[in-house]
Amino acid sequence: MRLYQKQILDVDTSESKFTQDEEKMIYFFLLSSLRREHFGVFGIGEKKAYQHLEDEEKMNIIANLTAKQKAVIRRDFLIDNFKGAYGNNAAATLLLDFARKHMPDTLAEIESGYNEVYEKRHKRIEERKAALLAKERQTKPEEAAEAENTQPTAEVQPEEHTQTEEVAA
Repeated sequence: MRLYQKQILDVDTSESKFTQDEEKMIYFFLLSSLRREHFGVFGIGEKKAYQHLEDEEKMNIIANLTAKQKAVIRRDFLIDNFKGAYGNNAAATLLLDFARKHMPDTLAEIESGYNEVYEKRHKRIEERKAALLAKERQTKPEEAAEAENTQPTAEVQPEEHTQTEEVAA
């Protein structure tokens, strides 16, 4: 098998037409991402959390896929791959696009909740900032008064006198 596998993996298939058999192969691999709640759509009974679809079950499924089943498989694959979404990476952008299309109300609730938390935190930060600025304004006049009282008085020579000494030298 390894000899065949190496030759098959090395062949250039980019110019040939994508066949229905190849599409079934794709669905075979995509089925690894099928969520348990969708097993019923494929006539599969409940399985325990650690159990997954067996190869024979996958082969039976791909033999007669309906358009609805194909959509379920593809979407579950997308959802499974959205697990790598974070921050503002490309996967996160795609996840938000997917959510806007398939669950706009839920997404709006989530965004509203985040915005509410953000606004509360922002308000607290602004209040702290205002308090610190007010405290700083109070301490600056006191510091200036202290600085005037503690600075030694030095006689300042007029500039003219300094310049004449330079010329004389």
